[in-house]
This record gives sequence, structure tokens and C-alpha cells, in this order.
Amino acid sequence: MLCEMKLSIASGVAASLILIAVAGAATPSTNPADLEITAFTNLKYPTAADPIGQNDINDVPLNAAVDGYFETHRADFDLIRQAAAQPAADWGDTTSDMSRVMTQLNASRNAVNLLWLKSRWDQNHGRPADAADDLLNSMAIARHVGQGRLLVCHLVEIGCEVGACNRMAAILPSLPATVVESLPAKLDTLPPSAGFAAMLDGESRFASAQGFRQFGGPYADPLQQATAPIAVMQTAQLARFYDAIKPAASKSPVDLSTAIDAALAKMPESMYVKVLAPSLKRAREPSAELEARVAMLRTAVAIALSGPAAVDDSVDPFGGGAPFIRKDSPNGGYALESHLLSRGKAVSLQIGQ
Repeated sequence: MLCEMKLSIASGVAASLILIAVAGAATPSTNPADLEITAFTNLKYPTAADPIGQNDINDVPLNAAVDGYFETHRADFDLIRQAAAQPAADWGDTTSDMSRVMTQLNASRNAVNLLWLKSRWDQNHGRPADAADDLLNSMAIARHVGQGRLLVCHLVEIGCEVGACNRMAAILPSLPATVVESLPAKLDTLPPSAGFAAMLDGESRFASAQGFRQFGGPYADPLQQATAPIAVMQTAQLARFYDAIKPAASKSPVDLSTAIDAALAKMPESMYVKVLAPSLKRAREPSAELEARVAMLRTAVAIALSGPAAVDDSVDPFGGGAPFIRKDSPNGGYALESHLLSRGKAVSLQIGQ
């Protein structure tokens, strides 16, 4: 599942990262992207031969090797904390170099996995406030990633933030009251999520930029010269398609699917649109699921602060104004359910282990 990512670390990722900050600059960069890439590079991710790299992140034993790792990289996690406190990350031009984008995404995902491990480590050492902050920092990194405004960026954001929500909900009942009291303000000050509509804008810009680079001329290849006008027309249709579906981008997956079908019917000859449309339909489902889970996490915090009746004041973003549904779990804890369906089941968030 998207929300449960294993700690898979490709060899040479750290070496291939592009360090944006200029060496020897008079003033250190405050761009979260610069701080995060610096931290990701310095973390020197464990390889498959190391104890951390051999396990699913949930199963890594909290032993001396883990103690040593986090003590060694304390300053790097401090950089991540500084970056997480800022609202916007500038990742540069994401329309020109996809290899660079993918390198950044891999590094961000690995850092989020390590923050999830650090949360377990801090909790195990009696630092519940730090454990909660680790998860909040992973949510901030996820949202910075999503600010790349490409579909692949948004999907990585979803996977990272859903996993963080699930883990925060799991430890919520065990957190001291003072930590829970701090959560509403900390959730409010997380970087804003770019969201699905902004991702569509980014994808439209990417398609236009790539189309111009490939077909804007001059043409050394006669075949390219002959087919370029068709490709330019297809790219223009794709831009119109994005504009047509954007009003439905923040609605339910069913509503977006209806809008996509309606737009596609008006340009049946567009090969680009036909290829892209199914991917956008599929992507809206986990995107909406993330929106529901974040809202459920806020509701769970409200319940922890004010009691079970707080669920009645919640608003399910996919419930037509109705609140979330609370269901007690037989093994302790409870679940919140949304009216949003994913793969035929109500999207839910389990509070407590």
C-alpha cells in the first residue's frame, strides 16, 4: 500500500543528490529544499548490509546500532526540523529534469522512513513529544515534496503523509496531555498541501514545456518535422483538458471521474488525453483518502482533548456536511470512518494500537 513504504535504499542515492546551496555563500540558504537536500545527503542512508536496512521500518529492532545512528546524525535531523517549520520549498524548475526530480523524491521518501523509525526510537526512550514531532516533520517533508506540483510528487506526498497520519493516530492515546494539547497548533502550522488542483496546473505546465522542447523546432529529422504539428495540437488539447477538469479536482473521485469523461468526450481524437485520463482517475482516489485521513486525525485529537462527543462536531469532507462515524474497536481504541469509499470500503483511521 502507498502508506506503508519499506526502507528500500538504492545504492549511490546520496552521492547522486544535487546540492542546490552554493558552497561558500555569504548567507546560508533558508529554502527548505536546500536544507532538506543537505540533510538527506549527510544522512548517509544505511545500505542493505546494515541492521536498519534489513527490515521493514516497523520491525527494525531498537538496539545499539539504531542508538548510534541517530546520535551520529542528530545535526542532520535538526536541519530537517528547521526545514519542516517553513511553509514553502522551492525545488527549482521541475519541468526540465525528471531524473533530478526522481532523485529528490527517493531521498525524501527515505528520510520520511527514517523519521518514522526515529519516532519509535524517541518513544522508546521516553520522549513522547519528540516522537510526535518526528511524525509531524515527516508530514511537513511530504507536503514540501507535493509542492513540486507533478503527479509523481503528489503520489509520494500521499504515501508519506498517510503513513504519518496512521502512526500519529496509533500513538495518540499514549501521548501525555501536554503533547496532545500542542497538536492542534502544530497541525495548523504545517506547510500547506499543494493539493490535486495545483498538481494539475503543474502537470499542464510540464506537458507544455516538454511539448515545446520536443516539437518546437528546428527539426533535423524529416519525420519529426512532419509529425510536429500533430504533437503540438495534442499538447494544446491536453492543456484544455486540464482546464476543463480543474473545477472538479477538489471534489470526490466519482465527481472527478465524471468530469474527466465529459472532457474526454469533447476531444475523442486526443491521444494524449486518452492515455492520461485513467491515471488521473486512479490518482484522485488516494488523494481524497489523504484529505479524509488528515481531517480524521484532527478529529481524533479533538476527541482526545474534549471527549467522544467531539466527533459530532467533525465535518467529513466527503460526507456532505455529516460528521465522521466513530466505531469502538474490540481490542481497544476506536476507528473513525469517512463516507468516502476506497476500493469499496469506507476510508478509516484507527486510533490506538
